[in-house]
Formats: sequence, structure tokens, C-alpha cells
Amino acid sequence: MKQEKSMNNIWKSIAERWSMHQHPGIPSEETVSIFRKLIEDEMSKHNIKNPKVLLHGSTPELRDMLFELGAEVVIIDKFMQMILGMSELMTHKNDKEIIIKADWINPPLEDNYFDFVIGDLTIGNVLKKNLRNYLESIKRVLKRDGYWITRIACHTEEFQDNDFQKIFDEFCKIPVKHQNMSELLSLFTIFFYNSETDMVSISDLGNWMKQYEISPGIYNHPDSNAKKVLQKMWDTWKPMDKQWQFYSIKKTREFISGFFDIEDQISPNTAYYHILDELFPIFKCKVKK
Repeated sequence: MKQEKSMNNIWKSIAERWSMHQHPGIPSEETVSIFRKLIEDEMSKHNIKNPKVLLHGSTPELRDMLFELGAEVVIIDKFMQMILGMSELMTHKNDKEIIIKADWINPPLEDNYFDFVIGDLTIGNVLKKNLRNYLESIKRVLKRDGYWITRIACHTEEFQDNDFQKIFDEFCKIPVKHQNMSELLSLFTIFFYNSETDMVSISDLGNWMKQYEISPGIYNHPDSNAKKVLQKMWDTWKPMDKQWQFYSIKKTREFISGFFDIEDQISPNTAYYHILDELFPIFKCKVKK
């Protein structure tokens, strides 16, 4: 109960600062367009008028898109604070959405019911020990010709530089209009990745930032622009106690392929650091027969 309350507080905090986040931390317009086209293509192919869609999480951009498609939407998440916070950010208020407070792994849902299960960056919130059960639960609720469409954050060890300080210094020199805190956080995940656990903890970034901290949550730096970036990092990600699972693209494809046939893998062309487009692909997966 105490852990759930803590996670609720984390997700409430994320929801409250959603507008401070950018792609790849949240879906860009291009990302949403890719989701939409993948769904519309199958709707047209199978003459589906009002698709039955299960949404893992409560991403407002995807919920607005599903509303526009006339989908029958079921939202499932165990953190009600996140659902309520995300609902306030929607352009379309969809009174027909069905919201279920439950775990993604053991959802109280009918077998072979949904045309689509979709989600944005959900796998990173599933512990490695639960990954198989998570994938099985998706396969169970999908129709036999159904699709799982999802964006997954992946890890790479092929980055050209292994010095986060150097990356930070270079980031601070980028014109402000291109300074994307979500991209900086994504670069951080490359450098602070734990290969033994396949996890990244943002608390490690908080520890790295302490060299510039002059009092709790207040930062200083000889360069005025770097000082602003540090402060914005804290204001965007505080209290810096979130963690995620990450896998390489190869490993991601391997575990997906145990349950689904991967029909498409699409990388949005949105990021200033182009390597991040490759590391946040959208997968279109069909139930394996």
C-alpha cells in the first residue's frame, strides 16, 4: 500500500508537469500520426467501423486520437492519480471511455475481445520478471487477428561518446529553441544504464547534478545557460525517483517475437539527436498463431 501511494504521487507529479515534457518523453504529432495510420489501415482492411481498443496507461494524445477514430476505448492503469491528471489534458472529453483501475498483467478483461491494444512507452514500466506475463496478457485479450501497437524506448551501447558531462556541455550550447529536456533525459539513459538489471534510475542523474547543487533543488554553474538547463532539469523531473526497464532493439524484438509477429517497426523523424528516433520505435505486432 505504501509503495502504491508513492507511485501514485510520482505519476501525479508527472501528470502535473506533462506540458513541460516533449518528444521522445511524450508522443509527438508525428508519433500520434503513425499510431493513427497503423490503426486506420487495419480498420479499412477489415471494415472495422468502431474498433475496440485497450489503452495501457492514459496518454492524452492517444486518447484524443482514439476519440477521433470513433473507437470504443477501455483504459487500464493501476494509478488513478495519473488517469485523472491525464484526463484534464485531453482536447476531447470522452464520456464513453471505460476506465479500469487494475494491473496490466492481470486485467479483469474478456479473452479475444479487442481489435487493438496500444500503449506509449509502457514496457519500461514493467519489471523484467513480469515481462512474459505482460505480453501474455496482451495476447490473451486481443482477437486472433488483433494488433498490439506500441512505442518502446530502447537502449544502445553504440553511442559515439561515453562522457555525459561532454554531452551536457554540448547540449547547453544548442539554441534554446532546440533544447529538449526529454532528449537530454533520453541521452542520460544511455550513459547511466545498468546492464545487470536492464534498468535506468533517474536518481543517478540527480546524483550527477549534485556537483552543481547549492541547496536542495537549486543549482549554479559558471555558464548562465548551463545554470538554466540544470534548473529546468530539476523542475521537469523532480523528485527524481523514477526508474525504467530498458532493452536493446535486438533484445526487444526477440521477446516480442515470442508472442507476436512484428509486421512493422517505424521510427519517427522528430528528434534533434537523430539517434533517439532510432531508439524510440513504434512496433506493429500481430498475434502469433
